[in-house]
Amino acid sequence: MTTKRIEYTIDRKSGMIVRMVNIVQSRQLYEHSIQSRIEDASSYAIVETDFSNYREETFEEGELDPGRYFKKQDGRYVTLAPYESYKIFLGTPDLK
Repeated sequence: MTTKRIEYTIDRKSGMIVRMVNIVQSRQLYEHSIQSRIEDASSYAIVETDFSNYREETFEEGELDPGRYFKKQDGRYVTLAPYESYKIFLGTPDLK
């Protein structure tokens, strides 16, 4: 199993996620092409994400359409302009 634990902290008033803590295999933090070369498969890393600066505003219906941000090409997910410098991390390696 690549993920040992996921913890979400949700603001009771707004219902929005304010913090997320993941405990994942350390090798998952490396490029997929070198993950198999990482020898210590038993080590884990703590990945903490804090969410802030939320705004309750309206937005276009298509704003959350994944096709605006990435596509699947040759069996891999690639980002689209203007997000070319972003890296897509697959928490589930066999994601279809």
